[in-house]
Amino acid sequence: MKIFDIGTNHGHFTDEYIGLYPDIQVVCIEANPTLCNHLVNKYKTQPNINVYHYLVSQKSNEYVDFYINNECDGISTASTDWVDKSRFNNSKWSHPIQIESITIDDLIDSTFMPDMIKIDVEGYENIVIKGLTKKVDLIQFEWAEEEMESVKDTCEYLKSIGYTQFAYRFGDIPYSQIPTEYHTLENLQLFEQLIPSRKDKWGMLYAK
Repeated sequence: MKIFDIGTNHGHFTDEYIGLYPDIQVVCIEANPTLCNHLVNKYKTQPNINVYHYLVSQKSNEYVDFYINNECDGISTASTDWVDKSRFNNSKWSHPIQIESITIDDLIDSTFMPDMIKIDVEGYENIVIKGLTKKVDLIQFEWAEEEMESVKDTCEYLKSIGYTQFAYRFGDIPYSQIPTEYHTLENLQLFEQLIPSRKDKWGMLYAK
């Protein structure tokens, strides 16, 4: 099993998969420099887990503004809409710091072709996924109700590069609980349940 964990945060997703697949290979990518240092130390004795300090985006070799949430590092983001308009817009945000960007395509070229890509980047998923032009077996990314139009656009993009089957769930724990029933994008039935102004529902969306 080979995985990209984009937006690794404290590594809980990676930890769960290490427990399931002892011979797993993981590329962890984290934009927050403090968390990245934490991950480097956490996995320093595990050569099959490699940590990279990048902000995954639509283009490589740029410096992108990244906003750290001072109340919860798990909702830090490169999305100004997430900072200004999401359910967390009243949180305490830092002034942006600039982090070097890389695309998923370039990550693949410099590491390996993953079996699965997980993306949890707090409202920046659409931009991250548009840096992928090569279909991998399974991609999963976080969706949030207030980002419904962006999530729709992401799904349409994935369809354009060859993804035909989609599934979703509410919440994300346990991380390894991947849906078994998939639908065409037209029959997904997620978006009709969402009310963007409610800013409450969230979960993971899967494409293969």
